Amino acid sequence: MAGTGVRLAPGCRMSVRVRPLDAHDDAQWAAFYAATQESLFHQRPYADMGSVKTHRVSFNRPAVDRRTTAWAAWDGDDVVATAVVGRPLLDNLHLATLDLMVRPDARRQGIGSAVLAVVESDVAASGRRILLAELARPIDAESDAMPGPAFAAARGYARAHAETHFVAELPPPAGLLDEIDTYAAERLPPYRVLSWLDPTPDEWLEPYCALEQAFNELAPTGDIEVEPERWNPERIRDGEERRAARHQVAFTTVAVAPDGTMAGNTQLMLNNQAVRGGAGQSGTLVLPDHRGHRLGLAMKVANVRRLLEHDSSPRLVHTWNAGVNAPMLAVNARLGFRAVELEEEWQRTL
Repeated sequence: MAGTGVRLAPGCRMSVRVRPLDAHDDAQWAAFYAATQESLFHQRPYADMGSVKTHRVSFNRPAVDRRTTAWAAWDGDDVVATAVVGRPLLDNLHLATLDLMVRPDARRQGIGSAVLAVVESDVAASGRRILLAELARPIDAESDAMPGPAFAAARGYARAHAETHFVAELPPPAGLLDEIDTYAAERLPPYRVLSWLDPTPDEWLEPYCALEQAFNELAPTGDIEVEPERWNPERIRDGEERRAARHQVAFTTVAVAPDGTMAGNTQLMLNNQAVRGGAGQSGTLVLPDHRGHRLGLAMKVANVRRLLEHDSSPRLVHTWNAGVNAPMLAVNARLGFRAVELEEEWQRTL
């Protein structure tokens, strides 16, 4: 198998080579996916990912806003480490993102370092100068005591941003949604909420693009060297098509102001083919001029109701928030979310 040889730690019996993944090759994909899942789920009871079929879409279907490539470290016919790199195509052309995973039984043998070196070289050669890597740890674990941060720091990465991973059980406790609806309704008029499933109605497409762009301008990003994303109708439609290919159902709710303009939005993603069957809460935004009307609560409750009408099976819904976003933290606490992990972004200039 062609690829780059890996210099391993003394005493390691593996003979490892790193090579780009051909996600169209069934055997390569099966080995890559199995190693990724084993690594991701190790000591992470709240991690989730798409099925072997749906997860493949990100690698085999071109996207208008992002190019995804991957590498695998092979020991014979077994994959012992994986790396996935995302390169934005419409904005942030200076950076790339990285998910690097080493199978638990292959750690501390130099494999992660060797794969990282291959990835960094490729990213730098493509003209990207910033590489962002995400590390997760249990909410009650000290960051400096975990192997991931020590690994990143030793290789020139610096902690740039952190978000807390929250989960809530669905269906919620009896009466909770009615209670929150009543509370939100005290300040909701003259605003109203509007919900839909993909695709976005044509009349709301341009306003929704503006909200998505505003979200990335207003969301906390810590010290990450990042610029606002650019959103257009083509990007929205492409995302909807990719969700359909992954068998995801997207529940979208927006707040409409008295003048008919959009004041905020929220979105839930459901994929019953995910390994652990979770739902993902995407970004929630209320524009600054429209805050104070409990729109965040009203939109989120409406969205949860739509999901439960579609499928009331017990599941976890996941969301992520920065610690500085106190209003949204309060909204999520009222909805029953609890903190389970801390996810940190580590950044390096190549």
